[in-house]
Amino acid sequence: MKAFKSLFVIAVTLVSACAGAPPKPVASLPQEKAVEVAPPSKPVPTLPSVYTQKGVTVKIDGLWQSPGGEILGVSGTAKNVTASDLRFCQISLAFLDQGGVKLDDAKASTKSLKSAQVWHFQAALAHPSDAPYSAVMPEKIVAIPVKTEKADLASLK
Repeated sequence: MKAFKSLFVIAVTLVSACAGAPPKPVASLPQEKAVEVAPPSKPVPTLPSVYTQKGVTVKIDGLWQSPGGEILGVSGTAKNVTASDLRFCQISLAFLDQGGVKLDDAKASTKSLKSAQVWHFQAALAHPSDAPYSAVMPEKIVAIPVKTEKADLASLK
């Protein structure tokens, strides 16, 4: 019976020792690293500094792109810095290649821009493009005040 008690004590001690000991770490197998091949990045065209034409101050915030990376145009803000409300405002921007040749243009327009009002716009290209644009440059702003006589419209061109 003493032998049985000793064996029982040894068995209980071993079981409790195993239950309390942390498991040994399993050696992990070396894993292959996934390599993601990124498409070559396209150069981003330079954007114009803040500029003012015809009493409208324009700030281009950035390119407007499709999820696939095609350029759709630019986004920005325009502020009427005159004391007059405008009944029409159109912003035109030229997209140039490395040699300064105009490849495309983008336009945005609104039917109303009150004095001191800020307009958030997207100037769209005629079609999405992957062209290698080097720069976006201001082209022309058309700003027609609310009270303009027909005879004065010719001077706005």
